Amino acid sequence: MVKYTANGCPSEDDEEHLLADYCDTRGWQHTHFSNETYTTSWSQKRKMKYLGVHSGIPDHFILIPRRAGLIPCYIEMKREK
Repeated sequence: MVKYTANGCPSEDDEEHLLADYCDTRGWQHTHFSNETYTTSWSQKRKMKYLGVHSGIPDHFILIPRRAGLIPCYIEMKREK
């Protein structure tokens, strides 16, 4: 069930779940990069940098099949304010 925020917009988690379901029903290969980096802990920030976490990486990667082969599709999810 999709939950809506006070401004009538679905949450980003729900939108990402709907996208994953859509890809699954189409039989497309896809993944979600868990690259959320917000934290107030400096030790956690250092650890994430050490492990190779970078900002600016899209949230989703989808391979869309076409006659010419697979077309890569990158999607960055953004919340409406």
